Amino acid sequence: MITDAEIHLEKLATELELRGFAVRLRVKEGWSPSLSVTNPKAPVLAEHILVMADAEGQVAFYFPWPMRIAPVTELITAADSVERVLAETGRPPRAVPAAH
Repeated sequence: MITDAEIHLEKLATELELRGFAVRLRVKEGWSPSLSVTNPKAPVLAEHILVMADAEGQVAFYFPWPMRIAPVTELITAADSVERVLAETGRPPRAVPAAH
């Protein structure tokens, strides 16, 4: 059975793949699912992403040290934050779509 955490991580994985990152969802019985994210242009730039609820019950993406990235409802904000952490030197900034 797929958990809510896996669904959120899969959505984040899709967004990060569109930005050129290598991703792998890790699911192991007895462990919380996590997303491995690697910058293929600089493989030393890699991290794991988790989904957890904070003290108020808000579900968010976290780095494992633990540092809150963004609520799972703010997928683009989360992807932007992960991209900033794993960006290689000289990586062009992400183009923000123009408002209509």
